[in-house]
Amino acid sequence: MRIAKAREAAASRGEDQSRARLRPQVSAYADHTWLENRPEAIFGAGTSPLSEDKFLRYGVTVRQLITDFGRTGSGIEAAKAAARSQSEETGMILNTVTLDYLTAYVSLLQAEKTLTLSELEVERFKSHVSDAKALHAAGEVTLHDVLASEVALADASLRRITTEDERNLAGSRLNYLMMRPLDSPAKVVDFDFRLGAFPNLEEAMARAMANRPELKVLDERIAAMEAELDLRKAEGFPTLFVGGGYAYEENPYRVHEDNWSATVGLTWDLYTGGARTAAQKQLMEELNALIVQREQMRERVKLQVRDSHRLLTGTVERLRVTQKAVAQATDNLRLERSRYNEGEATATEVTDAVTSLARAEDNHWTAVYGRLKAEAGLLYATGDDLVAVYSGDGNTGIGDTSK
Repeated sequence: MRIAKAREAAASRGEDQSRARLRPQVSAYADHTWLENRPEAIFGAGTSPLSEDKFLRYGVTVRQLITDFGRTGSGIEAAKAAARSQSEETGMILNTVTLDYLTAYVSLLQAEKTLTLSELEVERFKSHVSDAKALHAAGEVTLHDVLASEVALADASLRRITTEDERNLAGSRLNYLMMRPLDSPAKVVDFDFRLGAFPNLEEAMARAMANRPELKVLDERIAAMEAELDLRKAEGFPTLFVGGGYAYEENPYRVHEDNWSATVGLTWDLYTGGARTAAQKQLMEELNALIVQREQMRERVKLQVRDSHRLLTGTVERLRVTQKAVAQATDNLRLERSRYNEGEATATEVTDAVTSLARAEDNHWTAVYGRLKAEAGLLYATGDDLVAVYSGDGNTGIGDTSK
């Protein structure tokens, strides 16, 4: 973002540079000359000196452009469009960085939740091992049940270690985006975000075409290129100017050593060896390429909106299904543990029930955090200002938002 801001500030100076041609151009000069031979003129049989063999000279000139038939104006418009393009690019980078941060933040939330679920799974298997040992001591189950439950506990403990590593890695990714030491403690809290009104695909497409900064960047680049092309065409016209100045030359042989002057002038490059025509053709080719690039970007944006909308629709449906699955898996585990304690179920059935519940809970929270990521992805795809939206200051236009 600092790089983008610096480039935006630099681009904003282009208009001042182009507009400077409309202001008076003032120059000053001074020099001292030493000649080997004093300048003299022949008059009949004799000569007459024209100046000394060393002399001082200085002066000031002023030149003001009257018109260059649109060349400067086109340059100003090109500079304005370039500045707007860079401003839109800064907004595009800000949205991209914000999406990266949101994704990393939610990924850390999900990793912490997964770690909690892994710890809960370990506790469930510990409880199962305790039950198996008690029943084995009472002679109601075989040693095989105890061993099977201990193996399942060991597997769950290994999965917990893996999820802890994944949580630490997710924290390091977030620290990296925040430009903090990678091993700094990263404390995150759950947040709830819902689009007030679920957007339909057509509405999301329309917003993306109007708001996506990538398209605005290309629009401004095309505008800048068109203005640059007008500038090149205007180079074929003359330039009118007025000028004046003061000049002094040390010369005792002249009646007036200093002089004031006023000038009205015209410059016209009648032939440049084909350079001007070649430059125009080059700009035309670059302009055509930008137009094709804009159409390609429009199709890419449409694809991103479609994918983001489909992903959000899918996560909402998965969230509904996984909520029911967690409730069913919880009831199933309670039933299997009760049957096991009564000698009607095997240790494998209880182990399977614990594993099924852990999988159902993991799927549910994956859907929960997947929805958060999908919502951010859809808002990004439609070109909404993510910083404004998630700080509570933005209006997505596709439904009110709440933290």
